[in-house]
Amino acid sequence: MIRALLIVAAVGLAGCGDDTTTSGNQDLATSADLSVPADLSTLSCASILACQAGCGQNLICRAGCRDSGTTTAKGLYDAFAGCVALSCSTGDGGSGACTGPTDTSATCRTCLTNLATQAPDPAASCHAEYVACASS
Repeated sequence: MIRALLIVAAVGLAGCGDDTTTSGNQDLATSADLSVPADLSTLSCASILACQAGCGQNLICRAGCRDSGTTTAKGLYDAFAGCVALSCSTGDGGSGACTGPTDTSATCRTCLTNLATQAPDPAASCHAEYVACASS
């Protein structure tokens, strides 16, 4: 579904240029989207993290970054994201800030953001998973 939305968005943008563009000027309405890498199948896990940092809270953009990774990169990223999610969940010793996978409460989002942001610190939860991802 996310890919379908991206395709629809890309097709919709392609028709935004006007026919009055002269041949030495580039119509910015038809310029490439620089937030998405040219080769969508070669991102490392570190590149997925960097790509997502540029997405802010845009979930479609974030999913596109993850989907653009190699198989290995996706696995490493999923291990990191899973660790963060479990650390905020109600089970397995998590903080309980998130009641389930569809929880969008401020408490849950804050927990997820804080854990992901703190992961580079060697004393933080999910540090090992973050290092495995960020160094690939």
